[in-house]
Amino acid sequence: MRRLVACVGVVCVAGVAGAAPPETAAFDKQVRDALGEVHNRGADLYNLAKDYPAAYRLYEGSLRTVRPLLGHRPAAQKRIDAGLTAADKETDPALRAFLLHQAIEAVREELKASPPAGRLVAPPPRPKPR
Repeated sequence: MRRLVACVGVVCVAGVAGAAPPETAAFDKQVRDALGEVHNRGADLYNLAKDYPAAYRLYEGSLRTVRPLLGHRPAAQKRIDAGLTAADKETDPALRAFLLHQAIEAVREELKASPPAGRLVAPPPRPKPR
């Protein structure tokens, strides 16, 4: 039990200090890499096949899938929301796809640039009643 309390305390201190826990940093890298693969596949659809609606749908589905996974990154979620909103207002499929391409790149930069804001990953331990 003491080890558990000590581990929770260390995790809380790391969160308060603003450092991303290793698992959060690794997860952010996985999401960033996955979005890079989506970007490359979408770029082929957009540039080579000229299939703008397919590129748009690939980007849209990927962003909608990744968004809830980034709860620890509210700024990235806002970028996704802004990109989806901007693309929804457009009628030209090429422009819609391009706007989501920009959103993906912005989210990838957000995930690369800085660790998430100092957040507690676990609540502080409660003192035992005497």
